[in-house]
Amino acid sequence: SILLGGFNFNAINLERKWPDSHETGVLIVPVAKYMPSDMQKELVKYINSGGTALLFGEIPEYDFDGNICTIVAKGLNLKDISFEREESGKYITIQNAGYFDIYAEHHSWWVSTYEIPEAAIPVLSKYPQGKCCAFFSKVGKGRVLSVNCETPANVEIFSGILNTLGLFPKIQNDDLDKGILTLVSSSYSSSQLLHIINLDDKNKILQLTCDGKYIFEGNAIRISGKAGLILPIGLKIFKGR
Repeated sequence: SILLGGFNFNAINLERKWPDSHETGVLIVPVAKYMPSDMQKELVKYINSGGTALLFGEIPEYDFDGNICTIVAKGLNLKDISFEREESGKYITIQNAGYFDIYAEHHSWWVSTYEIPEAAIPVLSKYPQGKCCAFFSKVGKGRVLSVNCETPANVEIFSGILNTLGLFPKIQNDDLDKGILTLVSSSYSSSQLLHIINLDDKNKILQLTCDGKYIFEGNAIRISGKAGLILPIGLKIFKGR
């Protein structure tokens, strides 16, 4: 969903070292029901010390040995946590909890609900009970936005979340279907390659912008269905000896 929204990001191995909370923009952390206690401690410490984190997945309840471990839940001040998975004849629907101005409800295969602290802002909730399953909150010196339900390829939700956290995609395209991936790779010589991948079956004609300005002088890019392009941006070519 984040890639389809035009966002590019690096990867960090949190088992080796946690980033500086004052130097990282937004740390995206997948969470699950089973999460090592040291990882839970470091996550809460990172947020409390001034970091901004986007969490996605189930709220951790156990460590890897199966022992009850609710460090994250306690650190975020969440109470009455429950998990529900869709079963035959029992459907789960997620709705806007008022965080987004316009957002359509969607179907979900699983959801974690909980009671949030008074200062937190609900983002998504389970229909029709209205139980919170995504929220935004200030914790210590930092901020956290946690999404704890399945959101299949939902570009609207995650783009809105990252916009709220102050992030906007550098490369954007005008594909209304939201089926285009745009990635940028850079070399040591400051040259860049723009990777465009069409995930849809149909051919498309696109215009791309970088920081709000047209790329390739506004010329349209034609790309076939299920195809990809690699296009140079400011490519420097060095002559051999």
